[in-house]
Amino acid sequence: MSTRALLDGQRHSSQERALARAASRGLATQQDRMNTLAMRLHAVHPQHVLRRGYAWVTDEAGVPVPGVDALCAGMTVYAVMHDGRARASVTGTEMDAQWAPSGGLRA
Repeated sequence: MSTRALLDGQRHSSQERALARAASRGLATQQDRMNTLAMRLHAVHPQHVLRRGYAWVTDEAGVPVPGVDALCAGMTVYAVMHDGRARASVTGTEMDAQWAPSGGLRA
């Protein structure tokens, strides 16, 4: 085999190793990114949010209540928590002036 063929073969092998290293680094970077995103997604999962003391409110049919404007006095609702739910009766609502231009107390 000629010297040139040997050099070409060595260069080819060197390039293959460099490509394999680059691919490995790229995969490791993507794996780290996926792990980070998975942890962030896990943290905002509704069940984990509820464990931090939050609750979501549903009507009697189990449909989430999007805001106080969907409630009225006498309505039965459920506060869903991480370990169960509590039934409650709405006695009135107060609109937060920050979120609603009219604000005020509703019965």
